[in-house]
Amino acid sequence: MPHIVCYSGYTLEALRKKAAGQPSIGEVLDDIDILIDGAYVESLSSSAGLWTGSGNQRVIDIKRTRAGDKIVLYS
Repeated sequence: MPHIVCYSGYTLEALRKKAAGQPSIGEVLDDIDILIDGAYVESLSSSAGLWTGSGNQRVIDIKRTRAGDKIVLYS
């Protein structure tokens, strides 16, 4: 069961790039369980999910993503 959920206006891919120059970003990513990533887009708000504000955002299972080295969406 997830314990730490984090919302970010950045995608996971962008956060990983930023972590190369700012290790604290990588440390936070290591500590969270679920990441809701991507910028809020008002025109996509009608397609929002349970935990997202707009349809372009993803709910990522960070633990499983790290283990498999590919993005795994939380279900």
